[in-house]
Amino acid sequence: MRMSLVKLMADVMWTLFLISAVANVAQPQSSPVIMANSVVPPQNPSVWDSLAILQGKRHLTTVDTIDLLRSGRPDVDYPILDSIPVGSFQCAEHQPGFYADMDTRCQVIRRCDTNSQLWSYLCPNMTVFNQISLVCDWWFNVDCRQSIHFYDYSNSRLYRGQDVVLLDNQDIIEIAQMVEDDLDMPRKTTKAPQRRMATTTARKR
Repeated sequence: MRMSLVKLMADVMWTLFLISAVANVAQPQSSPVIMANSVVPPQNPSVWDSLAILQGKRHLTTVDTIDLLRSGRPDVDYPILDSIPVGSFQCAEHQPGFYADMDTRCQVIRRCDTNSQLWSYLCPNMTVFNQISLVCDWWFNVDCRQSIHFYDYSNSRLYRGQDVVLLDNQDIIEIAQMVEDDLDMPRKTTKAPQRRMATTTARKR
């Protein structure tokens, strides 16, 4: 049973690699519109917090993950589409980027290129599109109902130039905030205690 589970995970990862290759090579590429020198604000909520919201705020251990992989019910816990439906998604309503199709329970990815051309991809069974990381992810990591709230979260970072990262490093941001708060904290100044000079009184003998 364990070997079959490992083989399943390996097959899914290989499929994800092939999807990425097809998206970047097989289809015609539109000329990217790079918005140079644009100011990119910090992502809010922060990355880890957003992923927790998208997941449904569940903390899953390794044992929980294995149990969900074994007990997941096809077409109940996750969609099992074998083809891409036409759907109602329109690029005219969105900026260039990748979007989870809510009508397919997030198994279908809708891509809008810089010419507002629509492309569609299908995540492998047991996976759905993660709107924050922009990759197919295990179904238990994504609450599809939350995806629409993150449509612009990572897509707003696309085509901004090579120096703009897709996701902020939350650890670095938190450390920087701690340092900034520490610098802004008023300092208490303490005076060094004054040493009293010993006095001697001369006595007449």
